[in-house]
Amino acid sequence: MRSNPWFRVAVTACSVLVVLLLAASWRFLASHGVFTGVKPVSPGACRAITGLDGPGDIAVDAGTKTVIIAAAAPAPSAQDGLYIFAYEKPDARPARLAGQPEDFHPVAVSFVRNSGGAALLAVNRRSNGDYAVDVFEVSTEKDTVKLSEVGAITGDVLTDPADLAAIDRTRFYIVNRHSTRTAFGRWLDDTFGLPRAEVLYFDGMKFVPVVKRLVEPSGIAISADGSHVYVSENGGRTVLAFERNPYSGQLENAGSLAINSGLEKMSVGLDGGLWIAAQPKAFAVSAFRRDPADPAPSQVFRVSIEAGKPQSAMLIYSNEGSQIGAADTVAVADNRLLIGSALDRKLLDCALQ
Repeated sequence: MRSNPWFRVAVTACSVLVVLLLAASWRFLASHGVFTGVKPVSPGACRAITGLDGPGDIAVDAGTKTVIIAAAAPAPSAQDGLYIFAYEKPDARPARLAGQPEDFHPVAVSFVRNSGGAALLAVNRRSNGDYAVDVFEVSTEKDTVKLSEVGAITGDVLTDPADLAAIDRTRFYIVNRHSTRTAFGRWLDDTFGLPRAEVLYFDGMKFVPVVKRLVEPSGIAISADGSHVYVSENGGRTVLAFERNPYSGQLENAGSLAINSGLEKMSVGLDGGLWIAAQPKAFAVSAFRRDPADPAPSQVFRVSIEAGKPQSAMLIYSNEGSQIGAADTVAVADNRLLIGSALDRKLLDCALQ
C-alpha cells in the first residue's frame, strides 16, 4: 500500500497543507499582536482629562492654543459632539462647542486655516448608520470659538470612513476602513487581511478613488506643504507615503515603513514628523469593546520623514491600558502630547520632555 504512488502524493499534499495552515496561523496571530510585548514608556508626566466619552480624534489650532476633540460613544449619545480644550491652561476642561447640528456623532475631524479663514471638517456617523462629512466655518469672538455649519457631503462611497485630511473647506482625502457594508465581509477583511479598502479624494464636486488595495486603513494626514499624503494601516501594520499632485489630487506611491503595531490615526508635527496612535493587541481591543473594565494597551510612535518618505519609527508612549485604553488618535501641541480613544472616557495629556 505504501508503495502506491498516489499514497505518497496524498501524504506530500497533506504535509504541504499542514505547513501552509501553520504558516497562515502564525501570520494571523502575529498580525493581531499575540506575540507583541507591551513595555511601559512615557515621555513625561501624564494626567487624565475627564468629561469626554469616546474622544476618537483631535485637531490642533495652534493659533488659539486650543484643540478640537471629536467625541462619539460606541452607541449614539446626546453627549457626542465637538469639544474645545485649551491645553495650556492647567485648570481647563473640555467645553462643548455651540453651533452643532442634530444627529451629530463625529468620529474624525480635520482643521484647516488659510487665507479663506478657518474651517473644520468632521466625519459624522449618523444614528441610522449612514455617514456624512459635515463642514463648518470656525470663528473666534472675544475668546469664544463658534461653529457655523456650511453643509454636509454624503455619498454611497462612504462605506466605513475612519479618518479625513482637509486641503481646504471644499477638498479633502478620506479613508474607508472597509469597502463592504456587510458584517461578514468586514470580518473576512479583518481576519484574513484582505486588501480591499481605499482612499478617496473629494475634489469639491465628487469622490474619486486615489488609492486601492489597502489593509484596514485607519488614519490619514497631509504634510504641511501639501506635497505628500500619509496613510496608516491597522491590519497591514504599515505607514504609507504618497506624493500628491496639487492639481488633480492624485497620489503616487513614495515609500512605506512597517511598524509592529495596529496603526490608527496620526498627525503631522511642526518638524514634519508623523505622530501615530497604535493598538498593539487586536484581540485586547475586541475585549475592551465588550468590557470597558478591561482596557487594551495603547502606544504612540513618532516617525521621522525625509524628502516626504518615512524613515524610522520611535516608540514615544506605551502603556498596558491603565492610563488610556486602545489609543485611536494623537496630537502634539507645543510641549503636550494628547492621546484619545474612541473606546475610553478620557483624554490623556502628557508632558513632552
